[in-house]
Amino acid sequence: MDIEATIEDLEAQAYFASLGATGIGDASKEIVQVNYSSPENPTCYLSRPLIGKDFIAGFDTKRQDGKSVWLLIPTTALQSVQSSLGEIELGELEAIHLLRSKLLGERIQVRLVNRAPAISGILIKVQENLLSIQLPSLSLIHVNLTAVQNLAVEKLKIRDQHWA
Repeated sequence: MDIEATIEDLEAQAYFASLGATGIGDASKEIVQVNYSSPENPTCYLSRPLIGKDFIAGFDTKRQDGKSVWLLIPTTALQSVQSSLGEIELGELEAIHLLRSKLLGERIQVRLVNRAPAISGILIKVQENLLSIQLPSLSLIHVNLTAVQNLAVEKLKIRDQHWA
């Protein structure tokens, strides 16, 4: 591993730690298996999990396209979750607070429960459970967080740098 990759990895670990991640053991080695409640996407595997009060998030490790994508999955879309390190403890951070503080202005892709295709755009506003997303056509769409199966971010900004 080269020095730049090592620095980016350390910055990413600090970023997730600053979000208030809680858990047991070394989160950088933990893999979480997420089983969705819908049959379209039955399972995904997340590395560097961030477990909040009403969501689980992390990097999707088994993407077929090879991209490094960070997913946020509301607990309402989950059937079960298993950790490679044992018991999972819920943190205090809520999804809407994470979205407001870290993801406003980011390009996201939202997959809704029982609906395809995904909605892509820029997260403009989060009010209550309502996400306002600016589409490429510059029109706005409003999505209720309870209808979200997952929210993907291809590039996370860490200290004014992009990390993907």
